[in-house]
Amino acid sequence: MNSIQDLWSGVRNHPWKLLANMFTTFSVIQTVILGVSLFVPGVTVSGWIPIVAVLVVSVGWELKKVWKPSRIDLQVANSGTTIEVVFGDLFAQHGILAIAVNDFFDSELGEPVSDKSVHGIFLKKRFGGHVGPFDKQVDAELAKVQSESAERAQWKTKRYPIGSTALLQVNQDRYIAFAFATTDPTTSKASADVTMMWTSLHDLWERVGIEAGGYSLSVGLGGALGLKLVDSTGQVRGNVRSWARSSSTRSCRPCRPPACPARPIVMNQRKGRSVNNQFEEKVKLYQERVTAFMAQARDWCQAHGLNSH
Repeated sequence: MNSIQDLWSGVRNHPWKLLANMFTTFSVIQTVILGVSLFVPGVTVSGWIPIVAVLVVSVGWELKKVWKPSRIDLQVANSGTTIEVVFGDLFAQHGILAIAVNDFFDSELGEPVSDKSVHGIFLKKRFGGHVGPFDKQVDAELAKVQSESAERAQWKTKRYPIGSTALLQVNQDRYIAFAFATTDPTTSKASADVTMMWTSLHDLWERVGIEAGGYSLSVGLGGALGLKLVDSTGQVRGNVRSWARSSSTRSCRPCRPPACPARPIVMNQRKGRSVNNQFEEKVKLYQERVTAFMAQARDWCQAHGLNSH
């Protein structure tokens, strides 16, 4: 069913490209057939059957060209983990959702939290834009986390370290809010760099290892806080590398099935946007690198007498 939807999405988003390429393919095949008929004695291609065959080949080839998968599954060797790269709605995923927030864990929509960010959409969809329930859970979760006071004209003044996490529950759904970016107290503009991303993801994996209990984790990519750090492919590599690194430093964890059997990495779905061939090739290449890393970690565990099961 997903393949059919992906195909239809490709046709809908690239109708003129589809028609133009179909015409080009048909013309090329027709030219070859006419050349064979003219220059090869005794060979004549004519009738409705060859025409239908050429049309079928042209349409099939171009449908294949516009079809792009909306989901890629990466099996991690020597573990029970599957990494899924998905184009879609983060809040339509199952399991635990990771929500990137700023280091103040702000809850007011507007200047401190953009309603277009994942943080803002989360507040609107799950808390109806009301700050009370969100703040109550965050305060309880971060009660033992050391914070520093920052001067702000309004809004929250407690600033938490990058990577601080808070487990939130709305009805039966669970979310992990993690401090991903720092906010300027004066302008309320959030910013982050690769080091912050690495630190926040490392601490996120640590918390997931405690809280997941076999459930999957979904992490959004691109525009989490209205930030543009690196390209989407780079963010996929960063997420996977961070998880692999974090797993390898905890009692040789990659040698055992991790607590989270599936880790969907969800990317924003926009009109005309799909996984292109170049992106798919890069993801597959990185899958090979992660697989090699896991094998090396397993060998290291065995060489040092650690449990590898």
